[in-house]
Amino acid sequence: MDRLDSVRQRALAMFTSGGPRRLRPAREPDRLRDRYGRNLYASSLLVARRLVEAGVPFVSVHQEIFGRNGHSYDMHENNFSMLRDFNLPLLDQCIPALIEDLDNRGCWIRRWWW
Repeated sequence: MDRLDSVRQRALAMFTSGGPRRLRPAREPDRLRDRYGRNLYASSLLVARRLVEAGVPFVSVHQEIFGRNGHSYDMHENNFSMLRDFNLPLLDQCIPALIEDLDNRGCWIRRWWW
């Protein structure tokens, strides 16, 4: 419990000391933002990369984008066209950009779940 409390205190300190301004994806160079993509998921991955650089040991990014096909994660209907037209192209752009970016910055990737 002490370790968990320590992590919570560090997180609180980061967000109360101007940390959120440092996490803004808009501060990234245009070339890098274009590499990730100009969408909510890409911006979330850029923030995740900044958290990793700041020493956060575990970061989870969820894709919750609502479009003409409904929720991107809920593919009970229209699943093949959602994968083909939206989800997979998005992942094909964002994930390699994140891995490359982390590698270029010397960030160690311990475990990937996908």
